[in-house]
Amino acid sequence: MPPPALQPRSRPDLGRIEELAAQALSTSRPLSSQVLQYLLAHHEVEGSEVVPWLREKLPSLEGYEQDLLLSPLFTPEEEVRLEFERLLGESWLDPAEVEAFIQRLAGRGLRLTLLHEGERLDAPLPDVAVERFVRLLHLDSELPIDALAPFDPVDAEVRVQLRDAAWRRPASRALLPSLLRAALSVSEGFASTVRFLTDFVRTYRPASREDCIAFLDHLAEAYEVDLQNYQSGLRSFFDEELKGSYGGKWKVPEEIVAEHRARAALARAIRGALAAG
Repeated sequence: MPPPALQPRSRPDLGRIEELAAQALSTSRPLSSQVLQYLLAHHEVEGSEVVPWLREKLPSLEGYEQDLLLSPLFTPEEEVRLEFERLLGESWLDPAEVEAFIQRLAGRGLRLTLLHEGERLDAPLPDVAVERFVRLLHLDSELPIDALAPFDPVDAEVRVQLRDAAWRRPASRALLPSLLRAALSVSEGFASTVRFLTDFVRTYRPASREDCIAFLDHLAEAYEVDLQNYQSGLRSFFDEELKGSYGGKWKVPEEIVAEHRARAALARAIRGALAAG
């Protein structure tokens, strides 16, 4: 008997995705602190000079300069990526479709709207901003459908993490089923644990279960050392000038202490689940 035919991959609604992208690209954006710092450091522009300078100079900058300047504004945050994820479902685009998608958006004559200190800049949206935004949506990132089947239905919050480039490495794909089972077994929410594992895999690049166990031990120990240093709620300075400015100590915000405590516990819990098989 021949093997059962694979079900064809569902196709997303490209029209809806394109309209969502056009809307997201065209929305008004306040200038972020990173953009303002870049303008000051590289062009000595600040305050009331910012918008007039951008109005005059932005269109004539080289593409790489436009990208360096605007990249903080056109790096989609997770909340934005989730909007696209809900349209993608368990599907994805082919690389050629992404290229055509970028070209269509670039040809739509979209406008850039920047806000700063009560002033407004309206200008043509640079092509580099369109390309950056679309590529960082990971619309062509193939989901490991077979590995996800035991966890069906998989929420958009989980899928958006699994489209991250960290999971495209063959070793990461091979480890994914056991890491997902470990994530499901811990008391933290599944989506937040997968987010933690995505950061972990991106940073440590484990090649085996044994690597994961050893690296999670290392990560937990690093957080625990931090927590020991935070016992008094204070952290020492290594820079003598800063040390003098702050009287030798700086109070560690409680939210940082709580986050490190939670991440140490999560690393230990996942490590234990992996070790138990």
